[in-house]
Amino acid sequence: MDHSADGTYEQREQHSRLLRQVYGGQVAQIIYVATRLGVPDLLSDGSRTSSELASATRIEERTLRRVLRGLIALGFLFEMEPERYKLSELGQFLRSDHPRSLRARILFNVEVLSPIWGRMLDTTRTGASGALGALGMPFYEYLQQHPEAGELFDRTMADAIRYRVEAALEAYDFSRFGKIVDVGGGNGAFMLAMLKRWTRLEGVVFDLPGVAERTRAKIAVLPESARLTVEAGNAFEWVTEGADCYVLSNLLVSMADDEATKILQNCRRVMAGRGAVIVVEWIMPTGAEQPDELRRWDTVSMDLNMLAIDGAHGWRVRTRDEFAHVIAAAGLVLNRVVTTTSAVSIIECTGT
Repeated sequence: MDHSADGTYEQREQHSRLLRQVYGGQVAQIIYVATRLGVPDLLSDGSRTSSELASATRIEERTLRRVLRGLIALGFLFEMEPERYKLSELGQFLRSDHPRSLRARILFNVEVLSPIWGRMLDTTRTGASGALGALGMPFYEYLQQHPEAGELFDRTMADAIRYRVEAALEAYDFSRFGKIVDVGGGNGAFMLAMLKRWTRLEGVVFDLPGVAERTRAKIAVLPESARLTVEAGNAFEWVTEGADCYVLSNLLVSMADDEATKILQNCRRVMAGRGAVIVVEWIMPTGAEQPDELRRWDTVSMDLNMLAIDGAHGWRVRTRDEFAHVIAAAGLVLNRVVTTTSAVSIIECTGT
């Protein structure tokens, strides 16, 4: 064991790990710049020289090489020979056409979320909303008033389907239902995934008018559109009537308890007999619960995102007991919780 003046090997490794975490903002910017410039897409079909990449991105070659060196250091690129570059296996996830692409999430994180996170100290001290401070308005209002950000948010949520919702569909059988309403269904990605898997289902995506309009235009050309309708409304006031299943995915996490209870009540009020309300969300572990590292980090980071965006106003990842409280307040029964291979769980609620 090395006991040099710089400490033991383990101490130096811990020190190095901490530095990499502290420099996370710089790392995110390197990845963001390359992704926004389209470098990964330019390398999707093989290798290119720095000169070719500079010409395609309209960036001065000497400057671009410095960014490319950063990507090499982070493991996203290989330099096959002097000034000729190729994507690594890790770098493939930066391509826009990769089936598990993280491109939209990278862009949204830096362009929209990073300014909000920049106010995290103030939010922690005062409880004030980081979105109000950084964006000048509530988070979802900003997305509605800035269509490019709203579109990027939609694509980010669609990406989440691949590693969160697909796991939920593997874990829970929705085929026993006839008609499903996805409340706050956004761009319809979750509902489309269900309709592709179970061909007898009928689906409704229910969301605010601006979101519904974008979604309606996107699904019109898809084969599943024959079994899928899009309805516009405010779930705090009403939801589509008569379905035997109401799905709330990644929705209650951005609501205070009274708001979550109201939407659950509206679903219970209009669902068909023997129906169910299905909540697909993260559950914050407590006590002796020991989730794996990925599940814990995804859960905690989502909770901190809610804190950064909304402040201490009620948006959060709930524990199982906290979910039970709002579900009971809505007149529903928490029937069972189904874990998945991703960080989210499925909470099945039925009427009393």
